[in-house]
Amino acid sequence: MTEHPNFDNKNCYFLFVGGKPAATITVICNCETKQGYIHMVACKPDFRGMGIGHILNNIAVNVLKTKGMKTAYLTTDDW
Repeated sequence: MTEHPNFDNKNCYFLFVGGKPAATITVICNCETKQGYIHMVACKPDFRGMGIGHILNNIAVNVLKTKGMKTAYLTTDDW
């Protein structure tokens, strides 16, 4: 991910609950194409069901809007 040409570590977020790492989300913005990419969304099983995904998505959408992105995409993987 850090090799992605538009990666900016300022848009990589970690959420802690009770001092423990609980979840992460990364937003990658291409300012030329105005296309955003939501990458590396993850939440540890012990912290699921607490609304953390909602918080992370709000963070990502805020970054995308602030950076002027017109579209965004998210890819998924099978485990």
